[in-house]
Amino acid sequence: MASAWFQARAASAGRPSLLADSLAEIFKGDEIPDLGDTQAELRLAVDMTIDNYADADMAIAVPALAADLARSPELLARFRETFLLRKRDNIAVALLRGIDRGDLPATLDTGLVQDLWAGTILYRRLLSGSPLDDELAERLVQLVFDASATLSA
Repeated sequence: MASAWFQARAASAGRPSLLADSLAEIFKGDEIPDLGDTQAELRLAVDMTIDNYADADMAIAVPALAADLARSPELLARFRETFLLRKRDNIAVALLRGIDRGDLPATLDTGLVQDLWAGTILYRRLLSGSPLDDELAERLVQLVFDASATLSA
């Protein structure tokens, strides 16, 4: 995955929109299917996020991506449009289904949940070296259920 990022970066030099479109193809942001099971759906969401950063080379590519995004407001806006907001919307839909089922409180801050998941995963990939494994995925999902009152807006 990281090599795909660097290839896209080189091929789109000076064309931020092309780079952002390439990134949207590299990173997963798929819809979470309605499985009728909030826990299973949230696990798919966490697994998708982990998969985006699981490749060891992503520890090299993600800081380069962050630097590029910080230097180019156009690239940042396009990246948000083509990937980040779509991914967040898809995960929010799964969280909202959990709210509709009564599994999660109506006041749940879906953005904060996603920030906690992504922040934990990125921190582990980039800094701590802690594993991105099934145990982590289960704990991140369970956190939503156990701390749902704290995660409310």
